[in-house]
Amino acid sequence: MKTHQKTALSLLLAVVVFSTFAVLSYSGLFEYIEANFYDPRVRDRVEITLDRGAEVLDSYHENSRERFGAVLTEPAVRSVYRVNQSRDDILARRNFFARLQEQVASLAFVRFVDSGAERLWYSTLPADVTSETDFRREYAPLSELGGETSPADLVLPVDGSPDIVLDPDGNHFVYRFPVEDEFGIVQGTALFYVGPNGATDALVRNDVVEVGQRVVIAGDERIIANYAPRFGASLREEIASVDFDRAGGNQSVLTSGEGVEYLVFSQPLGTTGRILYLSPLSAFQMNEAMRWVLLSSTFLTVFLLAFLVLNVRQDPEVVLTERIKRFQINLLRELFETGEKPDWEQKRIELEERKEEVNREIKRGIGRLSPSKEQEVDDLLAKSWDEILNVIGNRTRVEDRTDRIDLERLEDMIEKVMSNFASLPAAGGAPRGAPGGSGAGGP
Repeated sequence: MKTHQKTALSLLLAVVVFSTFAVLSYSGLFEYIEANFYDPRVRDRVEITLDRGAEVLDSYHENSRERFGAVLTEPAVRSVYRVNQSRDDILARRNFFARLQEQVASLAFVRFVDSGAERLWYSTLPADVTSETDFRREYAPLSELGGETSPADLVLPVDGSPDIVLDPDGNHFVYRFPVEDEFGIVQGTALFYVGPNGATDALVRNDVVEVGQRVVIAGDERIIANYAPRFGASLREEIASVDFDRAGGNQSVLTSGEGVEYLVFSQPLGTTGRILYLSPLSAFQMNEAMRWVLLSSTFLTVFLLAFLVLNVRQDPEVVLTERIKRFQINLLRELFETGEKPDWEQKRIELEERKEEVNREIKRGIGRLSPSKEQEVDDLLAKSWDEILNVIGNRTRVEDRTDRIDLERLEDMIEKVMSNFASLPAAGGAPRGAPGGSGAGGP
């Protein structure tokens, strides 16, 4: 089979398979692939991202809790509940918390409330201060402080342990610690209000969210890891009211203010709350471009595979042509590299006597041929022998010019002869320069 015939057959097979696959695809196969292969892989990637985000947030909270817990060991902090404050303690405390806020950029402010939730004893938030002197500060009543979450509601029990609560109204993480005085008696609760900027930076550094997305606290115990302004306030409010347990485990579909649907993934945190990750619902569906990529890949794969299968067994005529060419070159090299002046007439007679034997050796391994192909092969071999014997015959007339033959010129001559063979009808249109088969037999 000729190369153009193989190409045409491969193309025909590819078109048939492509057409069948296209009909099946738009009849429901795309939906099956999307539901069983595409969608699960996208969900797995989001779940991996969510797991990584939960790990980063838990680590961030643990590090912050350790750092703020160490603050309570400072003498100036332990004396915050004294009725009579010394000037040195007041200045030391003020300078200490000023440095702390410089070091921890996400720390918004700090409050100290007594165990009875009756009074605010210290605060770094200027709005809490009603009057101030060098030796005394007066703070607003607890009932006037805070929004929906009052500091009085955040006081730990006397035997309570440090923890973290969420303040959705102020968009803060609130780290709570019981505070002991110098005698080891719990006097109240320290409240460290931390903005989500630090958590956002941690997620960005660990490639959990993109630059421009940020952590937002939405409702009780819900932390959106990748909130963006385009989601709109309505989506944030909708997230705050979703019951994820009833919505189907850890996922729910919500619609943003711009009408875009998002699939919300959630996972409980080890420290506090539940981390949420929003992904567009369209990301879980195959778009038209991806469908055409799949169809095109099917067409090219079938075409190349069919063409490869058809070319596993090389064209016998190409193999035969290459064998004849190598045989001619090797034979003449053997004749002229002996270093002795050859008897050309004797060589010609010997070659004619062994012609049939060499022909059988050359034709070995090319497979069974039809009678017409057999005749073409015989004609090609006969033409080859005529040419090579003519080269030897011509050599007997010019041998007095030189005792040695220029082998490079001889090889060029044979290459030209074989080019002529390839253009003859008897050669079956074998392509020039085709790779050879197994080695030719020779005398």
